[in-house]
Amino acid sequence: MAFVARALLPGPVFSGSFLAAPNARSPRIWFYSTPDTRTTVLGANYFNDATRLLNQGDIIFAVVNTGGTMQVTLLAVTSQSQASQVVVTQLSLQ
Repeated sequence: MAFVARALLPGPVFSGSFLAAPNARSPRIWFYSTPDTRTTVLGANYFNDATRLLNQGDIIFAVVNTGGTMQVTLLAVTSQSQASQVVVTQLSLQ
């Protein structure tokens, strides 16, 4: 499969420890659900169609397919180019 923009939903915006209106400096939380595997979602260029939505520092809670079981994977947007590329990294919950 491939990235589906309509499945990427915005969550609350935080400024410091308070909820705030979105602005260019506030990291955003996103929710994304897909039948794709974690490996596919972490692959190069997967989120490139979201360059206008995602910014460096944003967090994505992605529900992915792991061997037929849906699992939540936490991702961080580590690099973003308005022109073409979004890079994400899986975060560890410990």
